[in-house]
Amino acid sequence: MENTRDLRIVLLGSINSGKSSVGNTLLGREESELKRTAQCVKRQREVAGRHITVVEAPGWWTDTPVKESTELLKQEIMLSVSLCPPGPHTVLLVIRLDTMFKEDESAVLLGHLNLLTDSVWSHTIVLFTCGDCLGDTPIEQHIESEGKELQQLVEKCGNRYHVLNNENRSDDTQVTELLEKIEEMVAANSGRPFEMDRKILQKVEEKRRAEGERAKERMMMVEKQRKDLRSLTGYTPHLSELRIVLLGYRYAGKSSAGSTILNREEFELKRTSQCVKRQGEVAGRHITVVEAPGWSNRAKEESTELLKQDIMLSMSLCPPGPHCLLLVIRVDIVFKGHEGRILNGYMKLFSQRAWSHSIVLFTFGDYLGDTPIEQHIESEGRALQWLVEKCRNRYHVLNNENRSDDTQVTELLEKIEEMVAANSGCYFKIGRKILQKVEEVKRAEKARPKEKMKVQKQSKNIKANIDSSLCSGYGSPTSVKIPGKHGMKKFMNSESPTSENICLEFKSLGNENLGVPEVFIPEITEGLVIENNNSFRFQCPHAGQFQCKLTSLVFEMEGKGELQYRIDSWDTHVLDGLSQMKPAGPLYSIDCFEVWVSHLHLPHCEILSEGNQSELVVAHFTGDNVEVIQPLKVTSTHVIISIQGLSLLGLLKNMFYAGPVGAQVLLFYKEITGKQSRKKLHIHLLPWNVPYEEVEKRHKSSTYYDTSSTCQLTPGRKYRPSCDPYKAQPKSATFECDYGPNYHPTFVVFFDTEAFTVSLLDEDGLEVWEPHDVCLSAHNTDAALIKRMKAAEFVDEHREKLIQRVSSVMELADSLQSKKMIGDEMYNNIKVAKTSQEQMRILYEILQSGGTAVKAEFYEILKLKLAFLVDDLESGPRKA
Repeated sequence: MENTRDLRIVLLGSINSGKSSVGNTLLGREESELKRTAQCVKRQREVAGRHITVVEAPGWWTDTPVKESTELLKQEIMLSVSLCPPGPHTVLLVIRLDTMFKEDESAVLLGHLNLLTDSVWSHTIVLFTCGDCLGDTPIEQHIESEGKELQQLVEKCGNRYHVLNNENRSDDTQVTELLEKIEEMVAANSGRPFEMDRKILQKVEEKRRAEGERAKERMMMVEKQRKDLRSLTGYTPHLSELRIVLLGYRYAGKSSAGSTILNREEFELKRTSQCVKRQGEVAGRHITVVEAPGWSNRAKEESTELLKQDIMLSMSLCPPGPHCLLLVIRVDIVFKGHEGRILNGYMKLFSQRAWSHSIVLFTFGDYLGDTPIEQHIESEGRALQWLVEKCRNRYHVLNNENRSDDTQVTELLEKIEEMVAANSGCYFKIGRKILQKVEEVKRAEKARPKEKMKVQKQSKNIKANIDSSLCSGYGSPTSVKIPGKHGMKKFMNSESPTSENICLEFKSLGNENLGVPEVFIPEITEGLVIENNNSFRFQCPHAGQFQCKLTSLVFEMEGKGELQYRIDSWDTHVLDGLSQMKPAGPLYSIDCFEVWVSHLHLPHCEILSEGNQSELVVAHFTGDNVEVIQPLKVTSTHVIISIQGLSLLGLLKNMFYAGPVGAQVLLFYKEITGKQSRKKLHIHLLPWNVPYEEVEKRHKSSTYYDTSSTCQLTPGRKYRPSCDPYKAQPKSATFECDYGPNYHPTFVVFFDTEAFTVSLLDEDGLEVWEPHDVCLSAHNTDAALIKRMKAAEFVDEHREKLIQRVSSVMELADSLQSKKMIGDEMYNNIKVAKTSQEQMRILYEILQSGGTAVKAEFYEILKLKLAFLVDDLESGPRKA
């Protein structure tokens, strides 16, 4: 049993729980409050005859789930227990008594504690702070009155709790009693401290080292970029005037950043829906700062048209235009993917040129502590890296709590001047015509009577609106929003300009010379959102047109970016308001991280004629609303639309149209084991714009038979297969356009031979799908071989990165030797190599000589031993 004269304590809790004050109370110090930091703080002292070590981990926001917390925070929480080796005797979970412990706060707390695994609870004590607020109320009565969330937390900690009055540090008994409770718990744990699984900590440390290395590379690259820029542009410091616009979401700290830049100690400006302009003399320069109103960073909260107008007009408040757009981001809150999409949407209001005049301004820099901003950028992942790279690796950190430090503002102004020099002294100027239209809209809105339009809920009124807007062809409005439970909004083209119309003008109206798109095969990942749904991923390398080989979707990209998409299931209730429309293609869930998609080409299966081209429209589902988009163009294979927002999109057509469509006949077979061996053939009649992979994954127990499948079928007509001497069940069936999700077979045929012929006839006995020979003996492919080849490709492709990043080489070599894939001599050669890089190079020589089988086995070992590294490499290359 370990000597309890030496006690090691880790403090965990939310940001404002009072952990630093608890540390001061435990150590008997009257120190000032420690600043909030993203890093652990370790302190030691002799207290009541014991050597006390206190490690304070950084806190979390009470309304931020663990999955939305910064990577830096999660890493520090996990590593906190390793800062007092071999591990802490107790984890004190700090909770304030003067605020209610709510259900969502409990969920956030449990999520962060679970980073330390379930075994942490046997070493945890709840430590209540602000004990003076209880008065004469017993803590037990407070726990009972607070409700089940607090009660369950205390029970999870084995009913161990203590109250501290941080305002009365002269009372030594409260600390002594706490230390005694800790010693009792240590005794109950047989003296064993809490220890995290070494493998988990090793992964965290390896990830942090890798991020540190990438951070150094980024730092060196940025410094070189700045140095080269100065020499190339003849950079001249201290411009006499600088005009700056601050952009960001509501609580990013724009007002505080403006005050810091202008060196003002004024109180924080209230959040407003209008732009605020301030000026001052700073470091010999006349600075104009325009703060645009902030937007919501919540994915489901839509911005008002007034907000968009004011953000656009912010550019005109510092004529002739701003030298710099500062995109304000908080470093203490994770920058999520949807926030990047929202920000990029606002940047598109100004045109893509805005990025060349932009710098990322990180606020709340005190949170980082000693962590370099580059490491924070690397640890946060793709979203933040994308934003920094969009701004050409221009970024700066402001510590709003330390405005007396003039150097941080001076350095920012120098970076702005460097950017101005790189832009040949040009400022950013938004098109005058666009600003005039925005001003016209604002004037028109002021003149418009302030009457709320009544929402028409009757289904006959909804039907009338749909009939007049959807069924009138290309002369109809650009978009119509059909209601869900929140009512109906309808946007009609009118003579007076609207914000909707103006936003449409920012996008090109489609390429007349579409050209031939570049075909790509996407990466397929197992769906986590919807069971049995695969997701497709494609890293677009540059601007252009790209067609997915599996789904036939065509994306027109304005620049490089990552596409993620999948096929979803049509939910019939969402079309309740669209009484005359039905699906004409799969429903796609599409997400492009950078929102770089300008146009989307959705594959259709209609056999077009003069009369039915206008039958096709696109449904865009946003929350409870359906927006119906008229196509820019309909080709023989695709419907082309301009993209203003991504989510769920699918083709619709008039339900009364019943012309022929392009179709496919898909064959799947299955062996039936039993007393008598038989086979079963599934025949699917489907529209051609349903990818066969979607059908295949719904029938995993069957094998897809690859054959020429295209034909023309008419919905509503009956068809029957011809496969003599075998009979189909049913004998005939009506063809319907099935867009999932189950894709039931149209016909089933039982047979007992390896080969026969099958064709498809219509109800008049005419052949619509020519006879095809089905020969199973020649069709079976070696799926295992394909899997081994893909594994070998991974090993070859990532050779350099694996050599640099794998440190535990001998563990991999041991596994290979146990499978008799490495001889003793080569094993010893690896063992005596001085560095892990040398060991890996020798191992790669063995892999090369061993061929595909050895590489595939090495890949499986990597997945088992270093899963995090394989996941990182398989997720795609990181940008420098």
